[in-house]
Parts: sequence; structure tokens; C-alpha cells
Amino acid sequence: MTKVSPCHFRTAYVAHNSGHDMSALKEFCDKIVFCSSGYEGEEDLPQVLTDAIKDFDPAKDVVVPVGNVSSNILLGVAIARKAFHLEAGADGIPVPVVQFSAALYANKEYRFREIILGRESSNASQD
Repeated sequence: MTKVSPCHFRTAYVAHNSGHDMSALKEFCDKIVFCSSGYEGEEDLPQVLTDAIKDFDPAKDVVVPVGNVSSNILLGVAIARKAFHLEAGADGIPVPVVQFSAALYANKEYRFREIILGRESSNASQD
């Protein structure tokens, strides 16, 4: 995870309507979308989350993991499917990459992180 400066996002996709006060988040986005209410059955949750992020754009939006673990894991899978793209690897072969922003709440403030999965780190050791 890479720390990014707080910026303005189009939409904050909150994993679960857990009752947390989200008013501080409004400073960083135009709109807040709660992806699940907490009352969905386990069998319905994957589709509910997928439907909630139908307009998600990894370049303009931010994910906010809160609430129960199931909602956060399943939302992560759904986001990964939306944020997936291919990049040329060091050997020229396309590599699957998932890249998006997340807002993590700690010590009474939001910290924004860029999540990148699949891309080789430029600091990786060479074996």
C-alpha cells in the first residue's frame, strides 16, 4: 500500500452501513454509497455488492472498508474485478494488475492508500 495525499474523489464506496459517522468523509468526496445494509443474507451479499459498485471507476472513486469482515472481503473481490487491467511486464508479457484507492480510518482521521496488486515492485530484490 502506498500512502497518497488526500484528494477529492467522485464517490466513496463504503463496504457496509455499520452506523459509523461518515461526515468526515464528505470532505473528500462528492457522494457516499453504502454497498450493503448489513441485513443481506450471505447468499445475496455478492450480488448486492456487485450491483452497488456498477458505476465504480478506480481512477475517480475510493473504497472505504468498514463493518463486517464478509462485506469487506467480498467487496474487495468485486472491486478487484472492476479495477483489473493488464500491463506489460519486464519481459513484455502482459501482467494482471489491480489498482484502486482506499480510505482507512484510524486515530480519528482518514488515511488514503493506493492499493496495487500484481505489479512488480521497483524495490524488489533480484534473486
